[in-house]
Amino acid sequence: MKRALLLNFLLVSVLSVSSQTFNILDYGADDSDKKLSTTAIQKTIDACAANNGGTVLIPSGQFLTGTLQVFSDIEFHLSAGAVLLGSTDLEDYNKMHDQLIWGENLVNFSITGTGKINGQGESFFDKGELQDQNSWRALERPEPWIQFSNSQRIKIKDTQFVNSPAHVLVFDNCSEVFVDGISIRNDLRSPNTDGIDIKGGKDILISNCFIETGDDAICLKANQQSVENMVVTNCILASDDSAIKFGTGSRHRIRNCQFSNINIRDTRYGIALFMNQGGIYENCLFQNIMIETASRHVMEYPIFMDIDKRTSEFDLGKIQNISFKDIRIISRGQILIAGQKDAPIKDIDFDDVSLVLPNLADPSKVQKKPRGNRKFKKVEGMMDLSGKSANFVFGYVEGLSLNKLKTTTQFDNHPLQRETFYFEEVKQLEVSKLKGTVTREIPSSVKQGFF
Repeated sequence: MKRALLLNFLLVSVLSVSSQTFNILDYGADDSDKKLSTTAIQKTIDACAANNGGTVLIPSGQFLTGTLQVFSDIEFHLSAGAVLLGSTDLEDYNKMHDQLIWGENLVNFSITGTGKINGQGESFFDKGELQDQNSWRALERPEPWIQFSNSQRIKIKDTQFVNSPAHVLVFDNCSEVFVDGISIRNDLRSPNTDGIDIKGGKDILISNCFIETGDDAICLKANQQSVENMVVTNCILASDDSAIKFGTGSRHRIRNCQFSNINIRDTRYGIALFMNQGGIYENCLFQNIMIETASRHVMEYPIFMDIDKRTSEFDLGKIQNISFKDIRIISRGQILIAGQKDAPIKDIDFDDVSLVLPNLADPSKVQKKPRGNRKFKKVEGMMDLSGKSANFVFGYVEGLSLNKLKTTTQFDNHPLQRETFYFEEVKQLEVSKLKGTVTREIPSSVKQGFF
């Protein structure tokens, strides 16, 4: 009996300690945004960690800070009206970790609350008259902005992230990641300001988020580790590049991922899978998604999937068992799915996909296919099917199912003419319930041709 009472007392003591709140004002933080509060906020975080964790409270006010390191068992809570301002002076950032917030080997860490984290990112971009006014040039900056590495049970909930100078939230080899109800707002002209980057990891849930940014909204990278078991649902995404992107880091696997109930707008790529480092993308479902492209680029790709080599030293990778179901698209661009002769894309399903064409972009103006990074040079011998004048382009695919595809034009006459389909080396093709202009019957295997 005494032993049970002692255990209960110890449990209550641990819970009461871990639920303590540490207010940054009590450690000397300045809420006027005039004085740097890095030291005071870090002291608060350190005190919380030294007391077995708890809540670090950012109360209402504006707090200017440089680099902050966070630790396990801490809830970093931004109250309504709280603004954490990233310093515009690079001297205020750690030389080894120049992020605004970073942590590694964490277990049980969260950022919560409806307050705001503002990176003052425009201070790190050249917006001069000599620049392309649709795309600013990045200066030296803290990057990535917020990063967690080799960590478990990370939760980001309800917080606003605005004006980032670089990639906003980066999860590097993390598991049990929960991102819910947050907003990310960056100027569409700001380069390399990805919304959420998953650089390896597993068991990840992203839900109920709004992301508008100058680069990829949600990007999965498998350069160092695989990405597995990920769900993204109930989100609105806008991006100057890809709303949903796999790659270009693709040495390992991206598998068992679901994307559903997503509204995509103002983007060049709705869904883009770039395979160029010899890995595998497999067992992924994209369902109940609305895509409306709009960009400054010659061609737009509401759905893009390509196998290539980043350099000649890489092996060709694999893409297999990918499904697109209940997809509604408004775009002047085209859907492009292309493997290689020695690495065909396998088992691709399109089920109930509609494409509305308010206008037509001219594929003949495309000089080369997208490779995920304009710095990547073409590798000799790699197939390039860009420039084919069709709404749907499929090349080097084995196992392609097209069911209930519908194309609709919103113009009477157009100087540019595009066919509905272009196929090249497509095998095991199943077609049913097409709606739109198809000039002739499509056989089950097609060497090459427009339809």
